[in-house]
Amino acid sequence: MHLGELKRRLDQIAWHEQVEQEMGERALGSPADPALVETELIALAGSVDSALLDALEREGGYVVWTLRLAAIVEPAGVQQRALRHVDDANWRLRHWARLLAQC
Repeated sequence: MHLGELKRRLDQIAWHEQVEQEMGERALGSPADPALVETELIALAGSVDSALLDALEREGGYVVWTLRLAAIVEPAGVQQRALRHVDDANWRLRHWARLLAQC
């Protein structure tokens, strides 16, 4: 898999996650099921290696996805990767980094 394909697939997963959250908030169906997004990430992780994660981490706007994928692809190294971002100005990135740095 190449970086462009990975970003395209992550954009699709992000869209699914957003729709699930909005539907849950609006009570338009069952509450959001985070397992759906995790299932998609696990399936995608089979095509991702550490080098591709490194490239994705350097891309603007994909660091949270890098951390979430790293938890699956390289569980032994996710803490080190997350520690680089625990003081980031972006609250969402900081949240995920601190969560995964505790693993």
